[in-house]
Amino acid sequence: MNLSPGEKVGLVLGLTGALVGVVISLWVAVTDFMATGGLTIGGIIALVAGVIIVGTVWLGLLDPLLKNAILQKRGQPAEATILKVWDTGVTINKDPQVGLLLEIRPPGQLPYQAKTKATVSRLYPHLCQPGMKAQVLYDPQNPKRVMVKTIGL
Repeated sequence: MNLSPGEKVGLVLGLTGALVGVVISLWVAVTDFMATGGLTIGGIIALVAGVIIVGTVWLGLLDPLLKNAILQKRGQPAEATILKVWDTGVTINKDPQVGLLLEIRPPGQLPYQAKTKATVSRLYPHLCQPGMKAQVLYDPQNPKRVMVKTIGL
């Protein structure tokens, strides 16, 4: 899996956060168990909090990274037309992330619509407008999973 430097940093920080959360929750649960001879409500809450932290990290950080890596390796190329663009309120490296509604045209198949997100240059936001063409990768097993490769080329 080829990850960008930013994705690598995010992966390391996410895994570190998950590990710290699990260690803290286990420490609280073990000390609670040793002090009382059994698990109290505080120990149970600590364990549940640890599971929630790990689940949040996996779903929030790692799952999108893994899905994009799989799309980069196994995704099928297709042409697309941008139907709608909206601001997601997120910036990545000072560039805005936009939501896109695309009409995907896989070779030899009927066109369909799918939503995705893409980061666009803050210097050239006008290069991502409705009606523009894009090159995408889509997942044949889940065609709604789409990743933009290029816009306007």
